Amino acid sequence: MREWLVSADEGAMRLVYAINDSPHFSHYSAAAQVIAEGEGCRFVWTVDFLPDAMGPAQEGAMAAGIGAIGRVLAAAS
Repeated sequence: MREWLVSADEGAMRLVYAINDSPHFSHYSAAAQVIAEGEGCRFVWTVDFLPDAMGPAQEGAMAAGIGAIGRVLAAAS
C-alpha cells in the first residue's frame, strides 16, 4: 500500500493522507496532527476506513506506528 499526501499544513502541524491502492480497504483517509498543550504537545492520529472488518489489522498497524514514533522521539531526546 502507498500513502498519498492529501495536504500538509505546517502552521497547524497537520498532515492528511489517503490510501487509494489497497486491495483490503475500499476507503482509507487519515490525519496526523501535533497540538501544543501546556509546556508539551499532544499527537492526534485519526483514521477513517472501510470495511469495518479491517479494524483489528488497523489497530495493530497503528500500535506499531505509535511504537516507532516513540522510539524515534526517545532517541532524539
